[in-house]
Amino acid sequence: MKLVPAATFGSLPEASVAFSSLSSAGFNPVAGFNMNTPGSADGMAPSAYRVLVPEDEAQAARQFLSELRRAFADPAADQDEPDVQDRIEPGRTTLGRVRLLVRFLAAGAVLAWIVVTAVLLLRR
Repeated sequence: MKLVPAATFGSLPEASVAFSSLSSAGFNPVAGFNMNTPGSADGMAPSAYRVLVPEDEAQAARQFLSELRRAFADPAADQDEPDVQDRIEPGRTTLGRVRLLVRFLAAGAVLAWIVVTAVLLLRR
């Protein structure tokens, strides 16, 4: 069974999403990476992440990934879709309120951690 690249990505998260999507769709992907490609500054970090599939699945896998990219394209690029940032306003929409609450709770947790750490250090 010969493996061929279905797609090449510049980051591991992108390659992981493609790999998982192909697996869920019934393809048989294999993950790989290139160490010696242009852009690898020190030769130690992979600079290209590839998702490989069997040769007989390659065309269908590429088509699937292409359709997946179109389905999750930036909605701001679509002329019919309003800009996402215009719909989410801190304190005015439900999602905006949730974001404010999460930020507030996170800041409180960090502050509590700092205070507890300081008290513990001062007791020594």
